[in-house]
Amino acid sequence: MNYMEIENFKSLLLKMIKQGCQIKSHTFGVDGRAIGVGFKPYWTNPGDSKIDKIEFNVLDRRGRIMPFYLNNVIGCEIMPQDDENIGQCKNLLFDLHIFSSAKTREKEPYDKISVEIYIK
Repeated sequence: MNYMEIENFKSLLLKMIKQGCQIKSHTFGVDGRAIGVGFKPYWTNPGDSKIDKIEFNVLDRRGRIMPFYLNNVIGCEIMPQDDENIGQCKNLLFDLHIFSSAKTREKEPYDKISVEIYIK
């Protein structure tokens, strides 16, 4: 990821959170309303190529706030599910590339995590 990709990704996530989106990840068993998102580092520098940490606060069906962390995000593929314009879309699928030091010798040194974000 480069500086502009990181900034566009962060602004898209913040926009979806402000609209009261739901978040779902079958890999981590997360399903609920996203009520907050945080990034580390908060300020993106032009030399950055990854997001060290993304933290979602998710309100589950029982009313509990559950933290959901993604560390070392080095890439992202955004796929709109209902509209071709990402800015107007209400259902997005994120394929996040998470760096894994155990996979450094393989062809692709990252894990792919799918996260669905949608507005009801």
